[in-house]
Amino acid sequence: MNIEQVKEVTEDLVEAFEVLMPQLTAYTTPPDKADLEKIVDSPSSTLFVAYDADYGNKIIGTATLVTFRTI
Repeated sequence: MNIEQVKEVTEDLVEAFEVLMPQLTAYTTPPDKADLEKIVDSPSSTLFVAYDADYGNKIIGTATLVTFRTI
């Protein structure tokens, strides 16, 4: 398995969220390309994806790290 930081939103990424999000909840819609671009472009968030060769190098998971300063 490989884990990489997302630098650019691709159709593969959008499709992966369409598959993965319903596994978490049926009560929300997956983010669209514009939503994902906001996450990737934000200086306070970092999006990671996991790929696995056993699954054709498809995205099998995601994680979002959000950072913020407190005073």
